[in-house]
Amino acid sequence: MTSKTIVASSWNNLKTVGALLLCSALLLISSCKPTQRTVEPVEPYYEDLSQYIASPELDSSRLPETPAPVVSAPEGLGTPAPAITGGDVTADLNHYVDTLASINAQNPYLQVYTVQVYTGNDREQAYKAKEAVYRLMPDAEPRISYDQPNYKVKVGVYRERLDAEKVYLKLHRSIPATIVIPERIRK
Repeated sequence: MTSKTIVASSWNNLKTVGALLLCSALLLISSCKPTQRTVEPVEPYYEDLSQYIASPELDSSRLPETPAPVVSAPEGLGTPAPAITGGDVTADLNHYVDTLASINAQNPYLQVYTVQVYTGNDREQAYKAKEAVYRLMPDAEPRISYDQPNYKVKVGVYRERLDAEKVYLKLHRSIPATIVIPERIRK
């Protein structure tokens, strides 16, 4: 026998012994009984927090002297609800509306939503996208804008995102690249 065959045969023997040891270890591990955990029953948690909750007391001095008139409800809407009387909130509402108006007057921009159908640097593809919008929605007015180096095809200007989403759903079936984008425009 040559030294190469002796090394090869001892290597094969070593592989066989290793495989037997691995199989024995796996058999030993898999035959062990898993430990069982005992779970004790747990009672549900309960804590009385009523002592911390303030109970409102009825202040009879704030009640109107006459009973509230009953408002008749339209047919089929159930029982009528009593009308709320007393307390003029007009001044508070006017102040709130004036505050909002002054804040809106200071902001020169308006938040709107548009539906973008195409964006890319190919002018011909932009015109094809515009024609596709006309085929799907004849009443739509798609416009092409060029922001170097990209052409963009957009449809509509909507104050509410929900309106833009309606147009998006019509166009997205045929033009998968369609997205709704928020924009700010000058008032």
